[in-house]
Amino acid sequence: MLKPRWDDAAQVHIIEMLTLFWLFFMTAAFVINVHVPDANSVIVDASLSMAGRDALDLAASETAVDAVNHSSRLTELLEAGQDSSACDLIRDGLSPTFESNCWVASDGGMQRTVGTKGSPIGHSRTSYVIVQDSGTVWHVGLDVWSRGGGAA
Repeated sequence: MLKPRWDDAAQVHIIEMLTLFWLFFMTAAFVINVHVPDANSVIVDASLSMAGRDALDLAASETAVDAVNHSSRLTELLEAGQDSSACDLIRDGLSPTFESNCWVASDGGMQRTVGTKGSPIGHSRTSYVIVQDSGTVWHVGLDVWSRGGGAA
């Protein structure tokens, strides 16, 4: 009479299934622990844009010393060739929590950086204003970022 043979293949299948379960469990644990950074908040972008725009508007609306010949203090300084003072006037309108770079161009020329140039570590936004005085059109740009690198 023949003796029944145990099927060794079933034991191998059980070991394979345990191994696959362990692999699936470890993969799921890894994926759950992966941290994907969130997208930048719209609020951060808006606060940077508004800070730059407000500083530019404030400088463009300040009354000129020679109000008869100039429309604002900003255009008065630009017409006098005092680009650095004009950018300082704009930067004075920024909150102390912001840093900025200032660019100036006249009559469609190339914009040039005025004053000290910083490098934003985090997010930055650029705001522009176009002002006209005594026949010259001035393009002023202000790149704004949060002091300390910003919220990114």
